[in-house]
Amino acid sequence: MKRRIAALVFIVMVLSLFGCLHPIDPLKPEGEDTYSSESSSHFSESSFSEQSSSVPEVISSLPPEDKSSEITPPDPSLKELKKGDKGEEVLRMQERLKEMNWLFGEADGEYGTRTEEAVFRFQKHNGLEETGSADVYTLDLLYSDRAEKYLPLKGLKIGIDPGHQKKGNYEKEPVAPGSETMKTKVSSGTAGVVSRVPEYKVVLIVGLRLKELLENFGATVIMTREVNEVDLSNIDRAKIFNEAETDYAIRLHCNGSEDPTMYGVSVLIPKTHAMKDECRKAAEYLLASFCDVTKERNRGIKERREQTGFNWCERMIINIEMGYMSNEEDDLKLTDSEYQEKMCWGILYGIVSYFENSN
Repeated sequence: MKRRIAALVFIVMVLSLFGCLHPIDPLKPEGEDTYSSESSSHFSESSFSEQSSSVPEVISSLPPEDKSSEITPPDPSLKELKKGDKGEEVLRMQERLKEMNWLFGEADGEYGTRTEEAVFRFQKHNGLEETGSADVYTLDLLYSDRAEKYLPLKGLKIGIDPGHQKKGNYEKEPVAPGSETMKTKVSSGTAGVVSRVPEYKVVLIVGLRLKELLENFGATVIMTREVNEVDLSNIDRAKIFNEAETDYAIRLHCNGSEDPTMYGVSVLIPKTHAMKDECRKAAEYLLASFCDVTKERNRGIKERREQTGFNWCERMIINIEMGYMSNEEDDLKLTDSEYQEKMCWGILYGIVSYFENSN
């Protein structure tokens, strides 16, 4: 009997030693599980408290969180600029805005409407107060490495068709799908009354420069031609845009008239087209911006049903007639490199404005 009692005591001691027996809480309801995280065989209460007691010491030893990068005090040398201001500081700001694609056109040292729009655009994109006036916080960000380049045409396909070509192709093609009416495939275009420069050369110069600007603003550009020595009919050109699935297509042309007093710029759109409304909207933005930059006479938007390049194109498409080469003043401007640069910026601004107001 004594041996049995001794054996039981030994067993109890061994089980207690390995944590297999737990004290019974007399206040605990019968049948409730008495095993809890506090009495776990893996972590005793004393060992857990020893580990957790070191946490506050670690936290307290960490340096305080640096939030100074969230609100950076502006450069104290900066001073607010606003519409109507002129001078070197305005010119410096404009050059930076233009470098980062926020300003379209010339940096002339005068804080006008176009500069105000550029500042407003920059503020809106960067979550700043949208006033159009360049306060010190706007200027500080603009001049910093944190300023981002504006790429409003990223992901878009823009088609450019510099009209005509060096040698016309006077064979005939249908003016529209299914039409029995035939038109010349492509002509060589008009020429300057004074300069004698052919239209096909002027529009290619403008087209290639426009391509550079559009790509700088993020667009993928599809050109129907990049040299003058091609043989592409108007149907061929329309199909290039269709196959590329362009988001916006523009035909570049100059006008001609038997009346030498005719001058100014106009935009043509298809009279019947699945995307006629979008064509008109694009034409409105293009014409307004072109005339704003070049100060050329606005001759309005005209609908055309006889243009093969319109009728065969399934994409949104417009045609700008940039001036009359039959007019002496227009001719000299259209063949002037500085004016050609202005035309390109005016077209670019019109394209960007269309997409800015379509999203």
